[in-house]
Amino acid sequence: MNKKFAVLKVSVMMVAAGALTIVPKSVAAQINISVRELAPVEATSVDHFGIVLSVRPLKNGGILVNDAGRRQLIILDAALSNWRVLLDSTSVRGMSYGPLGSPVIPYVADSSLFVDGQSLALIKISPQGELLAVVSAPDSLPVVRANFDTRSIDTLARVRAPYTQRVTSAAEPGRTVITVTINPLTELDEWAVLSDGTIAIVRGHDYHVDVLQAGKAWTSGPKLPFARKRLSDTDKQALLDSSRSERDHKEAMQKLNTSGSALTAANSNGEVTRVRIRGSDESSAPLATPTVLKTEFVAASQLVDYWPVLRSGTALR
Repeated sequence: MNKKFAVLKVSVMMVAAGALTIVPKSVAAQINISVRELAPVEATSVDHFGIVLSVRPLKNGGILVNDAGRRQLIILDAALSNWRVLLDSTSVRGMSYGPLGSPVIPYVADSSLFVDGQSLALIKISPQGELLAVVSAPDSLPVVRANFDTRSIDTLARVRAPYTQRVTSAAEPGRTVITVTINPLTELDEWAVLSDGTIAIVRGHDYHVDVLQAGKAWTSGPKLPFARKRLSDTDKQALLDSSRSERDHKEAMQKLNTSGSALTAANSNGEVTRVRIRGSDESSAPLATPTVLKTEFVAASQLVDYWPVLRSGTALR
């Protein structure tokens, strides 16, 4: 019994807060986990937080706290006493934290980047904890490769993403409004991974295929023939009407969702409302402002004159 308990104890230390796993005794004997002594406590905060996603040290000795529970970025001084809100659930200097938890990413020269998912932008934060600039996200997405042995990630290529514009407004009293504008006829790229590990990207602007094989460089194939179909004004308007009908149907069928940390309800006016609910700790998880999501489509005059070569999901393995 003691031997089994020893193996189980090692397994718990291996997986930390993850799933409990029992490993063979022979494997457990080879694991050498070093013990690190924690430094003495220098300061303690008496404030309450919601759900802390991350903490970043600042140059002046303070810390940047990413509190997703209250949807705030908070600055505390070195004594963890003085409280300053950098981004709040409501608009601060024209910017807000947003309706959902977002990560803070370490950046160059001890600065940080806050991922503003609702407006597809990156907010740069100085090493002293000041808002510096807003960097718009590009209209393309990276294709990355991860090495689980070295814990490293490298970018292989970028693919053109569908056009979606998001605008956030807190002008309406008592709620935050996110307006999403969609263009259903954007030019995009599609990619897939083959069974032998080869990566293939189909480029939509001139309809050719880029291929990356293991241990080799990228190669580009010739342009492929494609019979383009012209869209009349009637075709464009019919496409938009069909897209709106599909959107309205999905939102009308959406029911009240109580899973997770939000209530979601939809109506027939193109609006989806999300309201955060309190957690078990009432003092650290206050109700946030309701977030209303509005979906719109571009005007028919903004659509292209020809059907795009690719549609989303057309490149499969």
